[in-house]
Amino acid sequence: MCPIDVFVFLRFCFVSIQQKAVSPKQLQECEKIVQEMVASNKTVFAKVCPLDQAKEIQGLRAVFGEVYPNPVRVLSVGLDIDPLIRDPSSPAGSVTSVEFCGGTHLHGTGDMNAFTIVNEEAIAKGIRRVVAVTSKEARAAISRGQVLHEKVTTLSDEIAGVKANSDFDFIAYGKRINGLKDELSESTVPVWQKDDLRTRLQACKKVTVDAERAAAKKVSEIVVKSVESLLESSPGQPFIVHVVPPAGPQALSDGVTLLKKKAPNTPSLLISVAADGALSCCCVSPKDAIAKGLKANEWLSGVTEAVGGKSGGTEKQAMASGGSTQQVDQVVDIARQFASMKLSL
Repeated sequence: MCPIDVFVFLRFCFVSIQQKAVSPKQLQECEKIVQEMVASNKTVFAKVCPLDQAKEIQGLRAVFGEVYPNPVRVLSVGLDIDPLIRDPSSPAGSVTSVEFCGGTHLHGTGDMNAFTIVNEEAIAKGIRRVVAVTSKEARAAISRGQVLHEKVTTLSDEIAGVKANSDFDFIAYGKRINGLKDELSESTVPVWQKDDLRTRLQACKKVTVDAERAAAKKVSEIVVKSVESLLESSPGQPFIVHVVPPAGPQALSDGVTLLKKKAPNTPSLLISVAADGALSCCCVSPKDAIAKGLKANEWLSGVTEAVGGKSGGTEKQAMASGGSTQQVDQVVDIARQFASMKLSL
């Protein structure tokens, strides 16, 4: 370890033989080992010894290629150094940390009070770094992680309980998920826990995305049925201006696609009022209607200008949004008048 402030911040750089990130499970296991060492409050022994004798200690940790002084300072966690010097072949040094180091160390492992790993990253090819905090910083990180764990658990349980409900508010839940993702990213918590919480939030996100897709599909089916019913009840119209049940742009587009298929020579304009009261329109104009002057983009432009909306598209197909529920009848009237005028009806 290379302590900057041993009571607050530690970092450890190591060679990664596999050249990949340490898994969250491995990081959690490493953290648990250190936490058990902290709880046991083992004494840290230090002794300056002849270099040639110290090198013989079984299990000794030393930096490869490093030139050490003679005599050298030896550190041992939980084991007195004198017996290790007297019997260097003893396996005792392999079950704890024995190393060469001239730096400052704790008198006992319990002095750390608490410990958690907060980051693991690559710093060069094949070289990775673990960053940890101790004492009050570690306690704060662990506490913060527990708070976030409870928040994610509450959200996950809520979503699991209501995902089958037809009134599942995927927009509201999506906002809560994104908010927790941001909070998690900005928080210093145990790194293994951060990965776990991210995975759980991603699972929650998938539920909301699936619910949104299912809701959109259901709305599209309703719009398509509404258009099919209109075509069956009023066939052969010179143009169509039809208000469908509340729907978004995609559902309106699906309705127009059906009209292009079943009434390819009929200029058609669909209107819908969204849940928030805003109007949406989608229209299509075939070649014959365009030749007479009824272009889709101009058709919608004439409508939206009157109600303060915005439109865009081509002469063949266009979409618009704007206005409010109270302006539906006005939009229908303007759309019909515009079409009648262009088609000379």
